[in-house]
Amino acid sequence: MRKWIMFIVALAVAFTFVPDEAAAVKISQQQVKDVCGSKLQSGGGAMGCEKKCGLNGEHTCDFGCNPQGQCEGVCKTCGALSRSGLFQGIYANRVVRRAVRGSP
Repeated sequence: MRKWIMFIVALAVAFTFVPDEAAAVKISQQQVKDVCGSKLQSGGGAMGCEKKCGLNGEHTCDFGCNPQGQCEGVCKTCGALSRSGLFQGIYANRVVRRAVRGSP
């Protein structure tokens, strides 16, 4: 019983440190181009776009590459609209990955 209580306490402490915003999802330059399509903007060596994402377009995601060629996708509104307070980061990453997979 004591081990069970310690496990619950450790789990609660771990979820206390879960960030509200998700870490960026690493993607390729080609994936950024595919996801953005005609909305792709570029300048100064960087490129990217802002696009609706989520199953019903209920979120806003940023997809982009910096001048060094590092590319990522981030769900900007998943933390605010997430269904789960404990797993916002996981949900946001899933939204971004789904948008990348669903691109033409």
